[in-house]
Amino acid sequence: MNLHEFIPTKDLWELLRESNKKTVMYGMGNGADKILAVCEKYGIEVCDFFASDGFVRGHSFHGKKVLSYSEITKKYGAENINVLLSFASCLPDVIENFKKINSECALFAPDVPVCGDTLFTLDFARRHKSELEQVYTLLSDEQSKIIFKNVIFYKITGKIDYLFNAVSDKDEVFSELICANTIRRYADLGAY
Repeated sequence: MNLHEFIPTKDLWELLRESNKKTVMYGMGNGADKILAVCEKYGIEVCDFFASDGFVRGHSFHGKKVLSYSEITKKYGAENINVLLSFASCLPDVIENFKKINSECALFAPDVPVCGDTLFTLDFARRHKSELEQVYTLLSDEQSKIIFKNVIFYKITGKIDYLFNAVSDKDEVFSELICANTIRRYADLGAY
C-alpha cells in the first residue's frame, strides 16, 4: 500500500486560506477556541458564529453576536460559506443536522489536538509517511484498512463525509470488537 494512493493534495487549512468563501463557525466553547487559535495561526478569518436554532439567545462569542444557521445562510448564502464545526455529538437529530448543513454548505470538522499543538496536516502526514504505511500493512482485514484510510483523510481535510464512512454499528463494536460481555471490571477515567 502506497500512502500517496489516498493522501489528499491539500489539507483543510490550505483549502480555507485559499478559499474565496467566508469562514463561519458552528458552535462555541473550548473546541471553538482551539479552532480559532489555528485559524489565527494560518491567517484565516472567522467572520461569524452560529448555534443550533434552540440555542440562539442573543449572546456573543469572541465579540460577535451568535446567529442561527438561517441567519448565517441569509447573510452570506449557503454556497458562499465554509462552516467549521466546533463540537461533536452522537445524538441522531444532531447528526442529521450536520448532514443537512453538509448538503447545503462546505462543512468541515477540524481535527485539533486536545492538548499540545501538533496538527495532523498534510505536511505531518508526509513526514510520518513510513509510520502510517507501516500501520496500514499491520491491519489484517479490509474493513480496518477502509476505516484507517477514512480517518487519515478526515484528519487532513476535516471533511465529515470521511467520518461517516468510518462509522461502525455500536452493537457490533461491543459484541465483536470489544467483546464487552467478557469484561468483568472497567474504570471510567474521563475523556482526557
